[in-house]
Amino acid sequence: MEQGGDLRAFLLSVTDITRNMFWTATGLQQLSYFGCVSRQKGSVWRSGSTYIVQVTLNGRVAVHTKDMSLGGGLLNPRIYAAILSSLGVPQAVLDDLASSDADRAKAAQAALMAVLLQEPDAAFDAGLPGASGHAAVFVSPVERIPSLMIAGFDLDASHLVEGKIDHIKPAVAASDVVDRETLKAFVKEAGNYIADLFESGDGLGYLTAKRAMKDPNGPWRHGSVYLGVTDRLANIIHIHGDLHT
Repeated sequence: MEQGGDLRAFLLSVTDITRNMFWTATGLQQLSYFGCVSRQKGSVWRSGSTYIVQVTLNGRVAVHTKDMSLGGGLLNPRIYAAILSSLGVPQAVLDDLASSDADRAKAAQAALMAVLLQEPDAAFDAGLPGASGHAAVFVSPVERIPSLMIAGFDLDASHLVEGKIDHIKPAVAASDVVDRETLKAFVKEAGNYIADLFESGDGLGYLTAKRAMKDPNGPWRHGSVYLGVTDRLANIIHIHGDLHT
């Protein structure tokens, strides 16, 4: 799909559908199902390099409908700044977001929210290979938290930056699994860890867990031992420790 009117219309249509889903969904299962449908090759939601990426307010990939393994990754700050700038965020605000002065950073965050809550959309080009497309702001109807919906940006690992994962040290790690009992203990440890993240209240527990479970250098995967989190009612996989899913 060529960038321009058609790409913008596609993105705004998906954003509207997502907003309506939040209003009408009766549970997480329906929202998760829509996430699954949007990943299907050849569907109306995905064609070639045209698909949806959702990015959180702090620049982390929340949903990547082409490559699930990139979920939780941190967008290159240069690319993220270019997107925010195209949406009308002043450069001075972007500069102050990283300020060591707490008051300046807080004021910049408020200014950023003021712009994004207007739900602007715009084309962007970060000046890096492949880093262009169209972005629109989606504000969740209930929490009123903005995130970015992006289309036309064929986002791959080269557009992300390495972020340190602060792993805990479980009593039984994936590398310790040698029999049924150690496997049960490992799953219990992982379950407690994920539950703690979800209850942390920072709104990023899901993405933190997703990144941690996929990290080949962390305690949660070793060879064929890794974790999966599945909705037992809808049979939808929310987290899969395999690096390629």
